[in-house]
Amino acid sequence: MGSERLETLRRAFWVALVPGAALFLVMQVWVHVDGGMVGADSHAYWLAARDPQSWYSQPPAYRDAYLYSPAFAQLLWPLGHLPWRVFEVVWAAGQVAVLTWLLAPLGWRRALTLAPFVVAELLLGNLYVFFAGALVHRAQQAQKEHHELLAAMRAKDWARLEQTIRAHNRGALADYGVFLESRLAPAATKGDR
Repeated sequence: MGSERLETLRRAFWVALVPGAALFLVMQVWVHVDGGMVGADSHAYWLAARDPQSWYSQPPAYRDAYLYSPAFAQLLWPLGHLPWRVFEVVWAAGQVAVLTWLLAPLGWRRALTLAPFVVAELLLGNLYVFFAGALVHRAQQAQKEHHELLAAMRAKDWARLEQTIRAHNRGALADYGVFLESRLAPAATKGDR
């Protein structure tokens, strides 16, 4: 297949996504606004940051169900002092900033075409956009560290190699610890009841 034909197909793909993205955006906004679900997840985070008694007090899929690690609620504690509507705006602005950073490499046209497909996460105030940002950031950092490892091996600089490996392992361990704590702490807390 010629490069000109491939480019035509690539453009056709992006153009074909536009009506679907627009329809999906309208449907998601309609459903979330009509169902009173705008900010539903972020409200649970705000409430958890304000009141530890709210942690794990609701089962999954219930309003204000907090399903994450106590460490996450403690991390949000300074924001928990904000009024709900201010928190909601700050949270949404953070999500939009991370999403913008994630989609920036695609260029503004493609980014605007794809953004409607994550509007449900933005409307709910879910953590997934932040998780995606953390994952991409960690992957980029790990890639840099692997390049440093290769450079140290090629140079046969064993001290630099050891230092790079230790730094990489510390960073990876810290990231895995945060991830595991966010996944395991709720289950452990439920088992302690």
